[in-house]
Amino acid sequence: MSWLFEGSSTVYLILGILALALAVGWWMNRKRAFLIGLAVVAGFAGVYWLLDVLVVTDREQMVLNLKDMAQGVKDRNTDQVFGHISHDFRSPQGKTKEEFRQISQTDINSGEVQEILMWDFNVTQVDRGQKTGTVAFSVKARGNSGEYGPFDCEAHFHLDPDNQWRLVGFKLFFPQTTREVELPF
Repeated sequence: MSWLFEGSSTVYLILGILALALAVGWWMNRKRAFLIGLAVVAGFAGVYWLLDVLVVTDREQMVLNLKDMAQGVKDRNTDQVFGHISHDFRSPQGKTKEEFRQISQTDINSGEVQEILMWDFNVTQVDRGQKTGTVAFSVKARGNSGEYGPFDCEAHFHLDPDNQWRLVGFKLFFPQTTREVELPF
């Protein structure tokens, strides 16, 4: 039922075509029923847009959390970054959240990592019953030494007891391959 809250372009297209057909019908026949139909469709479109804007779905929350983490890196705010990381987090090399935080803090403070850029988000799995989710996206980092990437990333999330999706792990891959990037952390 995510189509109801995620602003499906197909739904907007159907409502737009229906509105156009009713407007043309009114223009050609000048019958009040077409205007009433047009008003109803416009009302549905407005309600649908409000649902899209006001309701944050699980899929949207995971992507928003990733974007907020990237903003935290740019702002040099590790509290902002690590607020979206679960206590159960493990890095690709098995580091805990606190160990990863120390490494990240050092890299951010030194300028080795100044910015994380993310794009092409694709939520590939959400299972509220199992409390798991996965987001695939492209990512690269910028810092004092230049750019790292781009890479394909697979981020794994867990729905924590406070009903927030938090990162529990991630993997980086060379673009358009299944070959994993070996990270030092």
